[in-house]
This record gives sequence, C-alpha cells and structure tokens, in this order.
Amino acid sequence: MLSRLNNLSVHEIMEHNPLILLETDSIYQALSRLTTQNIEGAPVVNHQQQLTGFVSQQDILRLLWANEYSSELQADLSKVMQTSILTVELTQKIPALLEFMVVDKLALFPVDSASLLTDYHYQSYEQRLNKASAQQPCTYPVVHQGKVYGVISRCQIAMLITQQLVVTKREQKDAA
Repeated sequence: MLSRLNNLSVHEIMEHNPLILLETDSIYQALSRLTTQNIEGAPVVNHQQQLTGFVSQQDILRLLWANEYSSELQADLSKVMQTSILTVELTQKIPALLEFMVVDKLALFPVDSASLLTDYHYQSYEQRLNKASAQQPCTYPVVHQGKVYGVISRCQIAMLITQQLVVTKREQKDAA
C-alpha cells in the first residue's frame, strides 16, 4: 500500500457530518432520507445521541417485503435496525481497518489459535488471497465513548488510494 496512507487514522478521512437517524424515526422517514442522500445505511442513535444500532435500506426493504409493502405499517427504526454492529475508533489506522474490511485472515492464513495448519491442500498465497474475501459491512460508525463522530466506508478508502496513486504517478512523471 502507499506509504503515505500508513500513518493516516480514521478521523482524518471519515465523513464528519453523516446522516444519523433516531431510533424513533419511522422506517418510511429513514428510507426516504437514505435514498435521497444515496447511501446504503446509517447509524441510529437514541435521544442522548448514544449509538444504538445501524440500519440499511436492505433492512427496511426486507421488513416492507415481509409485510407486503403495507402503507399502514407503523414501525420505528428500533424494530428493524441491527443492534449487533461493528464500529471503528477515531484513532484506528487506515491499513488495519482496510485489512479488516477486505481480508478474511483465516482463509488467507489457515491456522488455528495454536498456529497449527488447518488446510493441508497446497495453494499459493495468490490463490488463497483470491478466496479470502471478507464478508464485512462496507460502512462503519466511527465512535468514541458511545457517541457517533462520523462514518467511514470502503468507498472513502478506495477514493483516497486512487487519489494517492494519481499524485504518486504525477510526482514520478515530474521527476523523470
């Protein structure tokens, strides 16, 4: 990875003013806000601004599908949001977060807790890497002491890497 990214922390590239929903918001209000802002999901907080969950368009659409798209459905987000959520700390380094987001380390390095090999079929590193895709969310609330300070996504990291590649290539071209 580009050396300039190695020292960056989440708070330096996160979205500082994300959409944050209240757990008392209706599913219709939340779906409207998510689609209007063209985002897949958002953190959900209580009236004390403490993180209580995360809701995605998929979560809401699944509930609507299950209720045959009923316009009479009166459900607030607390009924549909995910409460077991992964969060990120403000100070977490970008390379560590990226690894967590995209690499299933158990598939890449098939060993158990005692460091004993668990897969005896030989595969090159590249072959294992191709099968080591992590099944993690693409967006994470950034929290400190239970309060949401922002969100960070794979897309933000990908854009940052792309920008750094352009700068690096430009610097190499100028030096030549």
